[in-house]
Amino acid sequence: MKIREIYDKPIDRDINPAVVVSNKNAETVKAEINEYIFTDELIEKLYLILDTVQNKKKGKTGIWVNGYYGSGKSHFIKYIHYCLNPETSTSALDHFMEAVMKYDTTKAGKNENITPSNVALMRKRMAQAACDNIMFNVEDETDDGSGERLTRIFLNMFNKFRGYNPNDIPLALLFEKYLDNKGKFGEFKQLVTDELGHDWKSDAADVASYELESVLGIAKQLVPELDTVALHAKLTNPDTFKISITSSLIPELREFLQGKDKDYRLVFLVDEVSQYIGTNKEILLNFQNIVERVSEDCNNQVWITCTAQQTLDDVSSGAKGSVDVQDEFGKILGRFDTRISLESNDASYITQKRVLDKNSKGIEVLGKMYRDKKDAIENQFKMRHELYKGYHREEEFILAYPFVPYQFKLIAHVFESFQSLRFVIKEVKDNERSVLGITHYTAKQNAEVEVGHFMPFDAFFNKQFLTNLTHRGRRAIDNGLTLSYVKNNLFAERVVKTLFMISNLPQPTLLTFPSNLDNLTVLMMTDVDQNKLQLQNKIKEVLDKLIEESIIREEKGSYFFFNEDEIDVQMMIKSLNVGFDDKLSEFDEFFRKLTKIAPKHTFGQNDFRVAYAVDDKEFFRSGDFKLTVLFTDTSDIQQKALNNSGNDLCICVNEWYHQDAQFKTDFEWFCKTKKYFRNNSEAATGERSNTLEKFRARNEDLRKKLVAKLENNYSLTRFLSGQQVLEANEINGTLPHDRFRSLLDKHLERVYKYHRLSASYAKTAIELRTSAASLQQEMPDLTPPEQMVDDFISNHGNQVAVSDLINHFEKAPFGWRDTAVLEMLVKLVKKKKREFEYRNQPRFSVTEFINKALSTPERPVCIVKAGEAIDQQTIDKAIMNFREVFNLDLSATSDGNELSELIIAKLVQISKEYISLENDYHGKYPFGESFYSLRNKLQEWATKRNPKQLFQLLENEKLVVKELFDKAKGMKDFANRARADYDAIKRFYQDNQQNFKALPPSAQEKAEKMGEFLKLEDPRFEFRHVRKAYDELKAELKELVENLKAGVVQQYTEVFAELKKDAESYAVNEPHIYSDEDRTIKTIQALSAITDLKLKKAQLSEFKSSELKKIVAHASKKAAVLPKENGTGVDVKLTPVGEPQEYYITGIKSKISTEEELEEYLQKVRKEMLALLQQNKTIIIK
Repeated sequence: MKIREIYDKPIDRDINPAVVVSNKNAETVKAEINEYIFTDELIEKLYLILDTVQNKKKGKTGIWVNGYYGSGKSHFIKYIHYCLNPETSTSALDHFMEAVMKYDTTKAGKNENITPSNVALMRKRMAQAACDNIMFNVEDETDDGSGERLTRIFLNMFNKFRGYNPNDIPLALLFEKYLDNKGKFGEFKQLVTDELGHDWKSDAADVASYELESVLGIAKQLVPELDTVALHAKLTNPDTFKISITSSLIPELREFLQGKDKDYRLVFLVDEVSQYIGTNKEILLNFQNIVERVSEDCNNQVWITCTAQQTLDDVSSGAKGSVDVQDEFGKILGRFDTRISLESNDASYITQKRVLDKNSKGIEVLGKMYRDKKDAIENQFKMRHELYKGYHREEEFILAYPFVPYQFKLIAHVFESFQSLRFVIKEVKDNERSVLGITHYTAKQNAEVEVGHFMPFDAFFNKQFLTNLTHRGRRAIDNGLTLSYVKNNLFAERVVKTLFMISNLPQPTLLTFPSNLDNLTVLMMTDVDQNKLQLQNKIKEVLDKLIEESIIREEKGSYFFFNEDEIDVQMMIKSLNVGFDDKLSEFDEFFRKLTKIAPKHTFGQNDFRVAYAVDDKEFFRSGDFKLTVLFTDTSDIQQKALNNSGNDLCICVNEWYHQDAQFKTDFEWFCKTKKYFRNNSEAATGERSNTLEKFRARNEDLRKKLVAKLENNYSLTRFLSGQQVLEANEINGTLPHDRFRSLLDKHLERVYKYHRLSASYAKTAIELRTSAASLQQEMPDLTPPEQMVDDFISNHGNQVAVSDLINHFEKAPFGWRDTAVLEMLVKLVKKKKREFEYRNQPRFSVTEFINKALSTPERPVCIVKAGEAIDQQTIDKAIMNFREVFNLDLSATSDGNELSELIIAKLVQISKEYISLENDYHGKYPFGESFYSLRNKLQEWATKRNPKQLFQLLENEKLVVKELFDKAKGMKDFANRARADYDAIKRFYQDNQQNFKALPPSAQEKAEKMGEFLKLEDPRFEFRHVRKAYDELKAELKELVENLKAGVVQQYTEVFAELKKDAESYAVNEPHIYSDEDRTIKTIQALSAITDLKLKKAQLSEFKSSELKKIVAHASKKAAVLPKENGTGVDVKLTPVGEPQEYYITGIKSKISTEEELEEYLQKVRKEMLALLQQNKTIIIK
């Protein structure tokens, strides 16, 4: 039985998936009514519209029907037309009633009003109340682009409905309508035919343009009162006829409705409004105003039902020039109370019902097939994800066969993806129209196949599918289809087609339906009994060949096509040669990150340097041991172990690497791609740049895959530690870096078998210094590591440099830290086994020696040698001498070295006690020399590292040092007790050097003794009497200064009294003309030096003359006048004062011995003074 025989309707019939509202062909109308598939949703929405138009009396009269391209909007609105049109309403409503009878109102969410009885009642009312509809696709009705564009289109369609011209509004309204109202329009059209030979209905525009005079003449015959002149002017100048909603459209509609019953309805059915509006705000506003005015002014008798690919908010927000999108949206939204969405229509169900519906024979045959092979049918075509359903019930199987239910959803996803990739023409989308069309074509192509055959998914990739491919889409698959292997292999061609469709699905879809081998296998099934494993292997063989030819790639189990540029890049990468050195470097990057290999590894108490290499390529050099990752080495591991050095460690990656062909292939490709990126990334632009980004992302995914495989295989990897093979299970740890650390610990445990003996010794310099400075008594027995060190020294002549010791014990089998070895040496010294020598200084201090030995450059001159014995008598004598000098007892001992260190420690302690005294007094006080001398001697002794030499110094210099120590102690006591008085005496002596000269000789003698006292290095014994002399001198000086000061003050007071009188005599009463008395007296009282006071006294005469001169000078310049006593206003001038002139009376003669000389002197003085007076001078005698 052929598949064509099971269909209810001929499969070869024409099914136009794209309904056109203007197509009114009888066969088309019949098919569009009878083959309209009603889902419950479509039943509800058709009922809503019919009920709304018939019964709604208030509110807006706009109905918005939106749905994506191909969702059935045009078919839906045309079906409304069929229901309202008297010629088709019977068959359309009959078909609707059949669907309603199957509508179950008891289900949740269903409309309980949709019942056969209610539909019958609606149908009856529709028959009683006249209802007309005007259906048009707005894109088909073009306009000239002027203002009110939609208004013109609506008016043209309304004119067409009334039998008037649908293109020329002035001709229709001013001429045709006028004749019609006169009852002459029909007669006019007949006369045009009879007299002019034209059909007015089809030729009106041409006739009115070329034979307008004749046309108007005929009209004039019928209506003599017609003003043909005015009409001629209007018709020949249509721009003068203004058209608007309020002045043209609404008046025409209202006039039309005047003769209609109140239940009459006129419905405009307008297809593809949103496509026409596009982003034009002007058209959007025009449309919303039309709906607004129709709703407001036409008494709910005129309805506008429109279809759109967008929702209302999409249309309004997409309008260009919209300042406030929300405002525009709100306005137009308010015009449409009724909104219908067809976006949720089940394209799959509609397609199956319309194309694949079965006849009774088909139902019988398929039902039996399903029941006989139910398990096989359900399992063979079962997908792993619930979104893609196979066959679950007999009804589903009968409806979908020969297709599988999930194929309809999947092919819709393919169309959606191909549209976004621009692989198909724009009309092909994931919608009812496209799914229906490809399903019908595929079913027709396979109509002659026997029942039992299942349609594989690649059957959709047929001639129609190819026709819809764009050049871009064809190019994307041509590389696969034109491959010679594919051209000569029909099955390979099927694989290519199937993979091409599903590998280009959107990324979210690929998450639920990946283009992997399992899905390809199910999609290519053609028989319920087909061997799935055989088919899968056959597909895998084709896929491998396509990968080999660089047509496709495999990522995480899914397969994808390369585009042309990707193929070019793939081939260039494939042709690259990667050097062995580059491969090792790339593997190192993988392995080092995985295991966290570092140049040093901490084991026990030490850090061990790692020399690391992959095969022969070194990455870390000069280590304490060598770590090699065997990568490409092909040697047998047992043979490799025999030749492996005892300290070396090998990680045998090569064992599984050579067995894992996929890892090798992937790693090779990763290296080639990395090399290609290094050489080509910078110069890439445009498409090539995008391609490289894809390859880079894929290589990153490949890197992660390699890391995961490496991490997994590392847990199975074996190792070589010296000549020993370590199995993978001998190493602890789960994570690679944990296992790596465990491996190194295990290896170092074997190589450095004595390392843990150093665990209790110093790990840091601080710990080492603390141990060296400790005075804790050590037990005489040596620990095992101390014994090893001591034996090494003995075996090398009992004298070894620290550098040699550390170099020896840091190597295998010890691996000890330098601080640990140094502490072992400290222990040997403290246990009297060895002693230290530094730069030929024997018996060097332990603490100082360790400080030196911590510096690597100093280690060769830091020597450890056998100790030298000192007799007990010398030791006891040294203890007694120390007590005699410092009056301190030392602990009894028999160890000369120990005593030497103890004495040095005490010397350092005593020296520290005098540091602050030396800093405070030495160089500042003569007695500070004692502190300096003592500390200098103590430091000299403390530097003696040889105990015998130190003890001998104690014996030879004990008396000298005892004297220094006793003197320093005395000076320390003196400084603490008498420093304040000493400093006071010192300041007094320094401040009164000049004053002492004014004292009597006995007092000056005391001052001289005070000066000698201040020079003494030991002033203790002179201090008492000098302190007394200080008090006496201080009192004597005080009395002398006070008496002298009182006399000087008295003399200056008398001078100021005389100056005051002189000033009054000259009428000088202004302030600040001469010196201020109070200020001058206070200055004198502030003086304390005798010389300063005597100088002030000597300057008295000069001071008086100088001040008097200031007074006279001011008086001579003063132009003062005094008013008369009775206030008459007449001024009296004072006698002028001459300018001051100093006259030195000793300038003529300084000595007179006779009366004659006196007379001569007086005459000369008189003469000179008279001369000055004649010059109007005021004489200041000096």
